[in-house]
Amino acid sequence: MRPLYLRLERFLGLERVELEFPSNLFVIVGPNGAGKSSLLEAMYFALYGRGIRTERGKKGLIHRGSPDKALRVQLEFLLGERKFRVTREYSVKQGGTAYLEQREGERWKPVASGEQGVTAYIEELLGCDALTFRSSVFLPQGETLAFVEASSADRFRTLSSLFGLDILDRMRELVRDRVKVLEGELGPLREKLRLLEAEDLEGEAARLRKEEAALERELRLAEEESRAREGRLEGVKRLREVLRELRERAEQIASLERRRIELLRLAEEDEAIELAHRIHETLEASWRSVAELLARVTREEEKEKELLRKTEEDLTETKRALTELL
Repeated sequence: MRPLYLRLERFLGLERVELEFPSNLFVIVGPNGAGKSSLLEAMYFALYGRGIRTERGKKGLIHRGSPDKALRVQLEFLLGERKFRVTREYSVKQGGTAYLEQREGERWKPVASGEQGVTAYIEELLGCDALTFRSSVFLPQGETLAFVEASSADRFRTLSSLFGLDILDRMRELVRDRVKVLEGELGPLREKLRLLEAEDLEGEAARLRKEEAALERELRLAEEESRAREGRLEGVKRLREVLRELRERAEQIASLERRRIELLRLAEEDEAIELAHRIHETLEASWRSVAELLARVTREEEKEKELLRKTEEDLTETKRALTELL
């Protein structure tokens, strides 16, 4: 995040200030009491709606010369390629208001409003809450010299306070206490495990291995049977092909029959009539042969279907038994 523009009214000791930040690197200089820290606190207030010193409420941020009027802070900042503008106002009578806008082209588009809504949106944008931002960005006035001159242990305590590392010490104590509790619970469990390991479980394991081997043999047999059924199924498919050819022959016979009828109708001489009778006898014999073959093929197909269905049921039952064992 890079600040671009800051405008404030009646904030701490500053009556009215407008300030631009034209580059990534800038320094705020001035004599003591000129309001340098107030500018930084104004940015913090614009982002999170509170002062850096938590003991000082919002009322303490209003300019002493205008206690009945509202303070107002507006901050424009750049986050990546996106530009935002946040505005906050606060008065003792009216309370606080806030709204956040994002630059789109030549206009500002509202994206959040209300103190809590704006704060939550900014926390999501920046990836940190007010405490984290304050601890990682600001070194409170008056602590710089003390930090430089302090011993290593004192500097560590100062940094721990600044970055909120004291919470890690509390968490470490909680973890240590929890470890002690778990170690107390672990003792009886280890003893129970030792007793279980001392029991003779080899017999049960051997029985289970035998059952597993038996089921694996059954599964192999079932798979072999399934492959055999698949071979028979191929035979059924070939029979179906023969049946198709027979049906084609039956169609040819039917065509010849129609031709015979036509010849009988057109036959006017005895020779033609005799020829028609011979054709009729030939066709009738062929038809009976085809009908018998068709019936035999149909019966074979039904037998193979029933055998295949039974094999699939046996294979399914064997797989289910193996699954329950494993």
